[in-house]
Amino acid sequence: MWAIWRDGTVYDTEHLAKHNVRGLRGALQTLEQQSAALAQAAKKTSAKRPRIPATATPRRTTKTPAAKAT
Repeated sequence: MWAIWRDGTVYDTEHLAKHNVRGLRGALQTLEQQSAALAQAAKKTSAKRPRIPATATPRRTTKTPAAKAT
């Protein structure tokens, strides 16, 4: 209300509604772009990392000859 009094304007609901819709559309586009970028990054990450089957046994480290002697 103070800004309306200060600027000498009127409260225009139609203008505010149009302005808010424009802002929401911009936010939607930004979210869609972020979603697409994250999906592409996830594909790249999964392509780089080989999948290990659940039945695989963990690797055992080989002991050095000095460690075998003790």
